[in-house]
Amino acid sequence: MTGCDHFCFAKLPLNSTIAAAVPHAIWTPGDEDQLIDFLLDHHAAAVDEGNFKEVTFQALSALLTPLVAKGGPKTVQAYQNKWNRVRCFSSLYCDMFSIFLQLCHTFCVVQAIKNVLGWTWSDKTGASITHELEDSWAAYVHIHKDVKPFKHKGWHHLHKMEYSLVRAGVW
Repeated sequence: MTGCDHFCFAKLPLNSTIAAAVPHAIWTPGDEDQLIDFLLDHHAAAVDEGNFKEVTFQALSALLTPLVAKGGPKTVQAYQNKWNRVRCFSSLYCDMFSIFLQLCHTFCVVQAIKNVLGWTWSDKTGASITHELEDSWAAYVHIHKDVKPFKHKGWHHLHKMEYSLVRAGVW
């Protein structure tokens, strides 16, 4: 089991009656920014491998839940789950085939693109594939389908994720 399996693939029971009655949390890029910013500001409270104690998530929830503009309320558990997806990593390497959760998976995909020889990453235009690189891109996308959205588009959270993972000493 990799680090990501351990941190991100917890199986939680779903009570369909409750799920139907309470609208689920919707995460906008702004919500994700607030989550990441808050936890970066409170990085001193981080414990083993970038985890935070529940009291930190309680403070986060108290501060940010009133600001929710879309979807149901974001509970302490919702913030913890989202952070686990954001910070999901393997302690030795980021294996994009074993990580299927949203933000960390995207971070790994972007890192893979940045490491392809001959390609240039831009925060605005992603892999910045030109006509000359089209064959190389097509071959790569054939094997790594998750890179497709980044042909001409960057990723909003890249620098925060790099900062967070480097600061935690895991990237």
